[in-house]
Amino acid sequence: DLLISGVHNQENALAALALGSVIELPEAAMCSALRSYKGLKHRVQFVAKIDDVSWINDSKATNVGACVAALQSFKDASVVLIAGGDAKAADMSDLVPLLKTKVKALLLIGKDSQLIKQAVNDCIAVLDLGTLKKAVKEAQKIAQTGDTVLLSPACASMDQFTNYKERGNIFVSEVKALQK
Repeated sequence: DLLISGVHNQENALAALALGSVIELPEAAMCSALRSYKGLKHRVQFVAKIDDVSWINDSKATNVGACVAALQSFKDASVVLIAGGDAKAADMSDLVPLLKTKVKALLLIGKDSQLIKQAVNDCIAVLDLGTLKKAVKEAQKIAQTGDTVLLSPACASMDQFTNYKERGNIFVSEVKALQK
């Protein structure tokens, strides 16, 4: 069992095991290292579990493909998705199938929220909240036991933040504040 979710992470772990085997690393040590690996910050990073709701920071998802990959990594989860920012004229329609099957609410932030809202064509509940702080507070209201709140913007961050790291750090800070 890995601490990081997603088929892509399972495939990466298997590749690491295969490479380690080639250079004759001890299997037990490799498995132990993989089981304890928490992943990188801002990349489908587990932040907290509050009232049986998981909070995940995927601020590095600065394009639609990365957001799609993040959503696909949650098999049975009901996701409250926080997305938005500077879409850079990206086609958001690739999100629609996953929004219909995995996302219970889409909370939008940033300058291109209306563009995203039009692209998803009201296939799910969409709230335009403007700021990340407001989106986190609203996500806490919407999320129920067993749900996952996922920041996976599908957009660049420069409309409101210096970079994806600042956006992710603010998300983590806001989530941690919910625990107090």
